Amino acid sequence: YGDRIVVFCDGTPHDRHDVQQDDLAKREVLENAGFVVLSWHYATPLEDFINEYSDIFTPIREKILNLKQVL
Repeated sequence: YGDRIVVFCDGTPHDRHDVQQDDLAKREVLENAGFVVLSWHYATPLEDFINEYSDIFTPIREKILNLKQVL
């Protein structure tokens, strides 16, 4: 995926219909530009979200752990 991933973290304001419509428009623009768009809603356990996209988050976690070892 490289640097073409965007993660939205949706809190309580994103429960409003007008905000959801705005979110959809923004995300569509990003997707059309070639970005991978992930959306996490606060009602979803974060661990579930990370597990759903483990192909993305596992490599990131491994890089962070490797950096800690170097430092």
